[in-house]
Amino acid sequence: IDTDGVCGDVDNCPSDPNPGQEDADNDSLGDVCDTCPNDADNDIDTDGVCGDVDNCPSDPNPGQEDADNDSLGDVCDTCPNDANNDIDADGVCGDVDNCPTTYNPGQEDADNDGTGDACESTGVDSDGDGVNDDVDNCPADYNPNQEDADGDGTGDVCDSDDDNDGIVDVSDNCPLTANPDQADLDGDGSGDVCDPDDDGDGFDDGADNCPRVYNPSQADADSDGTGDACENDGIPVIATVKGQHAFGAWLVGGAFEGNVHTGSRWQISTANGVAFEANVIWDLTTNVAPLTEARALYDLARESGLLYARVAYEDEGTLGPYSPIYEFATVPLPADDGSNGASAGVTEYVDNFEGPDTPTNRVDNLDRRGLFWDAVNSQPSIPGDEYFVIQGGDAVHPSGTSGAKEQSIATISSADSFISATLDPGPGNRASYDYSFGLRASGTGGSHRSYRCKVERVTTRDTIRFNKFYDGVKGTTVAGVDVNLGDMPWKVRCEAESALVGETQVVHLRAYYWDGTQWQLATEFTDDGVNGPASWTSTPRILVPGAFVISNEKSSDVRYLEIQAGRLGP
Repeated sequence: IDTDGVCGDVDNCPSDPNPGQEDADNDSLGDVCDTCPNDADNDIDTDGVCGDVDNCPSDPNPGQEDADNDSLGDVCDTCPNDANNDIDADGVCGDVDNCPTTYNPGQEDADNDGTGDACESTGVDSDGDGVNDDVDNCPADYNPNQEDADGDGTGDVCDSDDDNDGIVDVSDNCPLTANPDQADLDGDGSGDVCDPDDDGDGFDDGADNCPRVYNPSQADADSDGTGDACENDGIPVIATVKGQHAFGAWLVGGAFEGNVHTGSRWQISTANGVAFEANVIWDLTTNVAPLTEARALYDLARESGLLYARVAYEDEGTLGPYSPIYEFATVPLPADDGSNGASAGVTEYVDNFEGPDTPTNRVDNLDRRGLFWDAVNSQPSIPGDEYFVIQGGDAVHPSGTSGAKEQSIATISSADSFISATLDPGPGNRASYDYSFGLRASGTGGSHRSYRCKVERVTTRDTIRFNKFYDGVKGTTVAGVDVNLGDMPWKVRCEAESALVGETQVVHLRAYYWDGTQWQLATEFTDDGVNGPASWTSTPRILVPGAFVISNEKSSDVRYLEIQAGRLGP
């Protein structure tokens, strides 16, 4: 009848031409004949105002009165004169509430002054933020907006733990989001719960087809929405490099797919493709937890170019296929400017001993920035499997005798070198400790050689002195001085520098301590073959580069909280 080409029995406007049959609200009435084309209920309250624009769609109010302009009509607005609609949720509308922003359903007002007792103010505003002290959640800190992320009653500007997770904000990798475990997959300093990109591959987790596995290519061969890097196909992956320095990297593998994960073999090479095998610089098999993580330490610093890693997982003792090659860039050595008294140089190794080590995890020792000790190369004279134990951020070196030593496999590239250590004897050991750490170390047992700084408690005095070991001969301590090390922890630095005096090669030894603001020279000694006790003059100078070495020479445990080592000079 409307000649629009659509038969009336199926025409959504049989009396009005509408050949396109448009129906915006899908109510079977075409738009051209629908009085409310955007309201499927077609003015259900029959007040003449379509529901899509009606400020009370279920209550008749043809005049659309809205006294408080909150877009809710007066007839359906529980607080028609309160635009915030009882913001404190105490059941009393703000226009008649004697504390409109403070919950007080009883409306108590002891002095009948119109201001409820719950928000009555003393009138004192110490921080001048417009909020009086007795209701200010930070009365001594300016915070007019009163932000309180964890709702603990202490405002964010004066709350040392804004998210109330037990980790103070300055140490919390998500200061405004509770995460007591501080999990940080990609080691970028932003915890997983507040990191939009957990694996650090440049794709936010919501758009990442492998949100917990590094895969910047987002390859997905079968287009099923799960990236190839995290596909459950039995082939392992290296998820990310969690931390690295010029001498090593912390590799994190993907989840194990199989029956029983009994071991992992990790390799790093300087070449990709067919040349990978011939250029492997680190190869380690781990068989203690965590089997999906390993710490690499290279034989020498790798400061430029790319490296290539892969891992294979053992399933019930059988080594499976290797992962795809994981490519990552090297990082340069950090500079040591030698400010405030100590000689300048280049830091070749840094380790601040952050977990997740356990005393039984002695193969790869997952401390923060490098495979620090190795069961084969550390040369311990302590019985059993105790080497350098990592516990909750502290490195506890098991007690032993004067022969006890742990030697890193990180050889410093120059004989002119330094080592600095942050020391903490631990609870109860302030009056009895004996640290020994040094440079140019090589060999084991009767062939061991090194220069050492000794930091030792002697009766009631803190002292710093030098030792020398040469093929089993121990040079007695020299250049001893009393120092005031102050409160724990302490920082002490030892340097060895060669020089030519006339035709004689000598070695200058220097020891510094940090007084809280600068390095102070504590003592120095020159090993010249002439001066000093016979145990020094009877043995040659140690003139070649070597590893750095540490020791504990007391019967009680001591802690090395951080080690830095490197070469002197540019």
